[in-house]
Amino acid sequence: MLPKQGFQNRKGLTLVELLVSIGIIAIVMVIMVTILASQNSSFQEESIRNKLATDQTQALNDIQYNLISGSEIQASYTDNGITYTTDENTVVIAMPTIDAIGDPVANQSDMYIIDKPTASSLMHILLITDPQSGRLAQDKTAITNVSDLVIRYDNEDPTVSKTFSITLEVSQVTGKSRVIKSLQTVTYDLRNA
Repeated sequence: MLPKQGFQNRKGLTLVELLVSIGIIAIVMVIMVTILASQNSSFQEESIRNKLATDQTQALNDIQYNLISGSEIQASYTDNGITYTTDENTVVIAMPTIDAIGDPVANQSDMYIIDKPTASSLMHILLITDPQSGRLAQDKTAITNVSDLVIRYDNEDPTVSKTFSITLEVSQVTGKSRVIKSLQTVTYDLRNA
């Protein structure tokens, strides 16, 4: 009688071994995909946070640059039928008018207005110039995604204030409905006050 050839000499994998191997590989792949997705989400959130902070810093630095010649805070100013009133969301600053070569124009002022319109997510900046001014008028959105803008003055009566601070909070909702925020406060001195 011939000896039976059993499974001992057979080379290869059984179906059970193959299924177990595929199951282990699938589990490892799911873990790897979860880790990569988590890292991608963290990267996107950090990118948003950095962009918000950069935009915020740029807007606040632009204000600082423009306020170099600011002389006094005004109670209000009306332009084209719109009245801007200095309060906790708006500041109206008079700047001596300068001509095209940079010399002051007597008894004339340009108006620099920082404003967050009600129910808006924008910080708006206006530079309203006198007809004799050498400055270029501005009407721009300084930053979007503004969730809060608070202006505080060093005096109860803002028109006698020489210093004020702006607290600016910007935020953005991510794809996972998470809110990312950035908050900065900057104090400004009216140098020509």
